Amino acid sequence: MEKADNPEEINYSSHHGIRASSNFLHESPHVDDADATTARINTNNGIIASPPPQSILPTPSTEQRAVINAVLEGNCVTIPSVAGSGKTTCMLQIAAALPLHRHAIIITYNRSLKDECVTRIHACGLSTRVSCYTIHGLISRVAGRVCNDDSKLNSVAQEWDRDGRSLGKARPFGMDLVLLDEAQDLRPSFYRALCHVMEMCLHYRGRASSGANGVEQTTLQICLVGDPNQMLYDFPTYGSDKASTRYMMEPQKHWGQFTKHRAWTKRKLSVSYRLTPNIAAFVNVIWGTGIVGGNTRTENLPVDYVCKYPFPYKYGSDPNFLSTKYLQGLIDEYEPENTLFLAQSVKNKNCPIRVHVNELLKIQDGNGQRLYNFHIKESFRGFEGKADLRNKVRVWTFCGSKGIEADCVVIFGFDGDYLASLNQMCVALSRARKRLVVIHGKKYTGRGLCPNKYYPLLGEKEEGMKHSIVWNGRVLSVDVPPCKGGDLESSRIRSRQTRALLSTLEKNKAICTKLEGMPKIKDTATVVKHSVAWYVASEFSFFAALEEHYFLSYGMWTQEKQIADRIEYNISVQFDKIAEDVSALYGEALVYMLQWEKEGYCPNVETVINDGILQFNPTEWYQEDVLRTLIFAQKNCEPMPPGMDTAFSAAVRAEEKGIMGKDLIRLLNTRIRIQKRRVDGERIIFFRIKAMETRELDEKMKPFLAKIRSIYEATEKTPAIWLFIANAVMAYDTYHEKWNQIGTEPESYERWAEAHALEKGLSRLRELMKSVPPSQENTLKQEDGTHMELSSFEHELIYDFEEDEIICKPPNNLNIQGVQGICDWVGSGLSSPSGTLVDLLEIKFTSELGNENRLQIMTYAALLAVERNKTSVGMLYNARTEEMEICQIEPQRAKDFLIDTSWFKYDGTKRYSRKLDGVVIKSDTEKTLCQRQTQINRTSISNPLNDTKISMSCTTNEATVANVISMVENQLQKRSLHTSVHREDEQNKRCKYRNDIMRSQGSDEFIRGPSSAFSCISSIVAEEESPMFGTPSTARFQNQTEWIDLTSPDSVCKQQLRMVDLTAGHSDDDSNC
Repeated sequence: MEKADNPEEINYSSHHGIRASSNFLHESPHVDDADATTARINTNNGIIASPPPQSILPTPSTEQRAVINAVLEGNCVTIPSVAGSGKTTCMLQIAAALPLHRHAIIITYNRSLKDECVTRIHACGLSTRVSCYTIHGLISRVAGRVCNDDSKLNSVAQEWDRDGRSLGKARPFGMDLVLLDEAQDLRPSFYRALCHVMEMCLHYRGRASSGANGVEQTTLQICLVGDPNQMLYDFPTYGSDKASTRYMMEPQKHWGQFTKHRAWTKRKLSVSYRLTPNIAAFVNVIWGTGIVGGNTRTENLPVDYVCKYPFPYKYGSDPNFLSTKYLQGLIDEYEPENTLFLAQSVKNKNCPIRVHVNELLKIQDGNGQRLYNFHIKESFRGFEGKADLRNKVRVWTFCGSKGIEADCVVIFGFDGDYLASLNQMCVALSRARKRLVVIHGKKYTGRGLCPNKYYPLLGEKEEGMKHSIVWNGRVLSVDVPPCKGGDLESSRIRSRQTRALLSTLEKNKAICTKLEGMPKIKDTATVVKHSVAWYVASEFSFFAALEEHYFLSYGMWTQEKQIADRIEYNISVQFDKIAEDVSALYGEALVYMLQWEKEGYCPNVETVINDGILQFNPTEWYQEDVLRTLIFAQKNCEPMPPGMDTAFSAAVRAEEKGIMGKDLIRLLNTRIRIQKRRVDGERIIFFRIKAMETRELDEKMKPFLAKIRSIYEATEKTPAIWLFIANAVMAYDTYHEKWNQIGTEPESYERWAEAHALEKGLSRLRELMKSVPPSQENTLKQEDGTHMELSSFEHELIYDFEEDEIICKPPNNLNIQGVQGICDWVGSGLSSPSGTLVDLLEIKFTSELGNENRLQIMTYAALLAVERNKTSVGMLYNARTEEMEICQIEPQRAKDFLIDTSWFKYDGTKRYSRKLDGVVIKSDTEKTLCQRQTQINRTSISNPLNDTKISMSCTTNEATVANVISMVENQLQKRSLHTSVHREDEQNKRCKYRNDIMRSQGSDEFIRGPSSAFSCISSIVAEEESPMFGTPSTARFQNQTEWIDLTSPDSVCKQQLRMVDLTAGHSDDDSNC
């Protein structure tokens, strides 16, 4: 292949290589939700006619030019690229240098990266020559249906597994040059789906081509772009679907089947055009990298190293506290859109960022207008619209900052107190273009306010290394020791090494500490104190779809209604200067409207407006007598039941000094339930008490309380008023930015609220609950003399683990005591359209139900089943789409589910692996499984609402295969007795699948592929397709008298089919993909 004579001036109009057949040129997508760049392709005798790119595309650097040349020579290329090295620019330069008949496809990891790339494509005039997709968008394009989440993507991939090379419903799709961005974060499920797409592409090209056009017709050219150091998506809760760098580090092994004889080569991008030399040196010290700071366009400012207590001082100013005015000055200097606040988590109610943001929202300009607007990552609050970032300071997580940059970046939590992942921390540090500010926290100890220890070199990375940093003509070297989990001494050594290297940078003006100097940390013996916590039932973030399906299999599911009539309304509302996502407000308001109509009050609103909030200083110690006076004498709360009262006393007296405020807040919001009551005419209203930090109750909210109370107590309220109330209550529980930016005056809500959406949703709920009596008419008296409502909204559920179930494993000092949650409704009198009696209801108002919603309702059902010691039935209802799903779980299964999901949340392990560690397992089922299975590889996941309805443990020994076959044959015999399927057909299937299983036994196909034993068995077990999911609608066989649940722990089939993960992480074997 020819090369440009002058590599610095790429000849964009030259025609290199073989012309491709116009039959398989890239087609514009036809799936509405497939997020591809839409471009019209004009052809002239099979060659794309395209104007040259605009001059906005910069001249390639030396490293970028080497990458381009490698591609033009026909190679496949891995491109390790440091943060800020211009990956997107380089990919577009590659596409621009291609012969005009060739087409490049860029595959990005997420929507925000894709949107940025598409904008660049259009700006460079490359719309007809480059397409950009997310992985989900690409699968949607090929499959011909929307695959906008991992579960749907996996479902499509499983269908392709069964179809093999057959295109089935997949649409022909041309691929020529594939540029896979963020390749270091590729997950096995994504790799599996991409392999199918590439195989289909080559199959289609083979049919469309005469076969005489050369290598371009028979192979793909692939570029893998990314940085192994920036791998983020290896969360423990991704289980076997964690991201892996192996797809980038071993390209021939994983992609060679598609690139065939093309050579693989590596070209690095080691210069960061984002980072200044000083910022690059700082990042290199912590990360162990060798990034070259190539941003010489801006002043090489030192990194601001600020060691403060990270909260503002409440009563004036104190140099030991981080001042909100300091942050305000940064925003003023760099402007809101160019300022980024980052922390490991932004959803914690007690995190410093939240307090500072709420303080900054108070500030007004000379005209009395709010001066600053903010965007907080909103997925955890239920907002589902696309983010609008104009005129806003971004308040994001370390992980969420991937792929973005800002002039000024402020990092909260740059210390060793709560150790953030090395890659997450350093991705965050490498976002700054001009100024980097790191906040090294202080905390209260027995000696007063003291600095936390330094963030250790290489963070939690276990491997040591000879670490050399080239900076300012000098080489700084240090031997970083290995640090296994829980090795406190190695961690202390690494922290001291951090201080030594950063002190050297400070002396040479690469770090600025003002007058304080680098923090002086006194080495003392570390006392590990366990924090006590209860997991929240609604938190299932960062679970891989495969793991979601696994845990959903603990219950039995029925889908009663699919998406029927989606209520449409504007999720994003444009205000004077900014646009805001209002979707979560609709969901909250709808539930309040239902509660008011059914009961005449809303528990959450009552808590806010009727003095239902207890405030505590997180660093103060509280004695029992003081607390009892506050709670019962001053707040007039209801007496606690005897058992709970005893638990309260035990927790408060655990230490001689009492209980610290932060632990007290957690205790009162989880384990201990305290109520107040209000007399309303002839009835008594009970509502819960919430505990908060003193600083959380922003003074700015107090003037609105009287107005909120007056509006709430009014007899008539419009949907707009309910949106106002919902926003006010949410402001007390999280950030205030929505309250301030959407509006604090109820009249303003009438201008944008779409009443029809809430009225129609309420009508659906009204019809659903028409047979449910009011809670005040349905109560019982407990043995302890207190009353318990059989039907109630905002119903609290909790399960305290037994002593031997409590989770606490080193080096994590978190002590998980149980699970708790608040369900929308628990009671009697509710039934589904099919007549199923339901014990509890969770209401959603979203575009589509997801597995997180399903895991949430199943957790509530499990909590209720354990509490009542009987099978519990929960309903998940989406009032926006009319989707309705029923889950059922029995007590022992419920207990297993609660403990097992908690184990998995804790560190990504499953309880079944404990046998291998010598831990005693009580469950007979677990004993049997651990005894019978010594090496188990998981092949698929059981989810009654998804593709595969049966889970199996795969070993490659003949006995196991024989047992599986025997089980399947037994089930087929049972089914044939009670269905209309002829015995002859069943016998034919048994023979066919027996042969398939035995052929695949002992080979990789037994673990994956269209002929896998799993596919064979699941084909027998579940044949009927659900119209919505395109999958079997149930995981159960029905005989004349009972359901047989294949996933039940009591099922005779479980010994062979119940999936057990005894392996840690991935195997290097591709079969796990």
